[in-house]
Amino acid sequence: MNSPNQPPYNLQGFLWKKGALVLAKTWKRRWFFLSNNRLYYALDKEQEEAINYILLIPGTVVVPDSQTSYNGKGKLSFEIRCSYTHRIYHLEAESAEDYSYWVENLIRVVELISANRKTSIPPTPIPNQIVISKNYPVIDLLLLEAKSDAFEGELFCAVYCGSQKFKTWTSKKTLNRLVWNMPCTFSETEDILFRIFHKTGGIDVKLVEEKLQLSQLPNNEVLDIILPFDTKSTKHKGSLHVILHKTRAYSPTALLSQRGIPNPYLPVRLDTGDIILFNNTHALSYGTKLFTWSQWDHVAMVVRNQKNRLKLLEATADGVCYFSFDRRMSFLFTKAKIAVRFLQVKRTPRMQQKLWEFVAQVRGRPFKQDLLQMVKAAEGIRNKEDLSSLFCSQLVAAAYQSYGVLSCEKPSNQYVPKDWASRKNASLKFVMDATLHRKIIFCVRRDERQQKIAEVSEGTTSSEVVWTPTDPPQNIYSAIPLINTRPSIEVPRILQNRLRSERRSHQTL
Repeated sequence: MNSPNQPPYNLQGFLWKKGALVLAKTWKRRWFFLSNNRLYYALDKEQEEAINYILLIPGTVVVPDSQTSYNGKGKLSFEIRCSYTHRIYHLEAESAEDYSYWVENLIRVVELISANRKTSIPPTPIPNQIVISKNYPVIDLLLLEAKSDAFEGELFCAVYCGSQKFKTWTSKKTLNRLVWNMPCTFSETEDILFRIFHKTGGIDVKLVEEKLQLSQLPNNEVLDIILPFDTKSTKHKGSLHVILHKTRAYSPTALLSQRGIPNPYLPVRLDTGDIILFNNTHALSYGTKLFTWSQWDHVAMVVRNQKNRLKLLEATADGVCYFSFDRRMSFLFTKAKIAVRFLQVKRTPRMQQKLWEFVAQVRGRPFKQDLLQMVKAAEGIRNKEDLSSLFCSQLVAAAYQSYGVLSCEKPSNQYVPKDWASRKNASLKFVMDATLHRKIIFCVRRDERQQKIAEVSEGTTSSEVVWTPTDPPQNIYSAIPLINTRPSIEVPRILQNRLRSERRSHQTL
């Protein structure tokens, strides 16, 4: 039994939580636990990291006997009204005993915090907290070029290593050479299979195939390999030029160490500021695509945390979340088409510290549900800056501004997902010579053999830099033009009228 004058430090258990989206408010069972003035919630008791948390500060109110209920009876439900984010959390216990346990103890915690603003609940260890991964072996591979007199038309190369697959962009032969200069990193150490395809009439025709046995190659050596095509046909004789390094994930001497940290889902290294775009297929995603004229309805940002691990900063229906990258990708990779854009900038410890402080400030804030504000952003109508709640593209823009790579002249809520997908970065005013590279697209396929194939489909105007193993460049991608068609979309009449009035008021300013 807890003392009447002390908060219940070990407060934990299952509760039903109502979702935040207006159009799809579903109830989900979550594991809640109290730590350092924050009520965390996770998928289950064994989850490595919490999804998000509710910040308990002076002004927070616990309301018993909520009228909103999961089972319709309302006797076991209650609310937490957060004064900081102005969000109401609807929760429901699974029994009368659990209801009394949560309501009574939460009220006592809030009363203690309100009575003494300097009082802080001692932090308790988060269950199954993630530790730094071992320095596991990886394969850094730079795919340079292919040579053959017989190559004709548009061709690309696909690289297979275990379950991970990487696909280059489509290129045309120049002087009997196909030049790619594309890096990839495989977290699996099986033999590598190279295949060169010819695109004709929407069909990929395999021309040559060659296998590289990694067991026969030395470790921790940068190898410049020219792989001859071993084929019975004299028509496709030629060679493939690659640079390979059998190394470890966190090795500072790895061939592609400047590119970031590898992961088990995408065969590329990632670092702070890299953008992850999503093309979802659920019903709500089509509304975003409709009003922003883009196939990309969601965007998130990669962050390297203090433990040198990859995290994903993302605004979801649960608010601003700070996910484990690997765990989040294990869920999203089978749900959506994903694209990656690399941020090229000279990163400094001061920039990183400012970003970590920004993440600590906004984490847990609610998801912005003002559809009109997103439509105004898509139409170029200026919005007033407001970080009390955030949608996905606003969160990324605000993070970029705190990171010091994006100009603050344009409010963060003026950005939409398509701005982060544009090949020319026309809507992004970078500073510090920063830029975003072309998209690498990972298509979700039901066929396991074709899953996780990465394809570069769009480019920027960034110049191509010659690669040497001893001098890893910041920019190792060349530009590829792409015709971007804008679909014809009809905006509802009610929103049209509101947009016209907003335009008139904006023009008079």
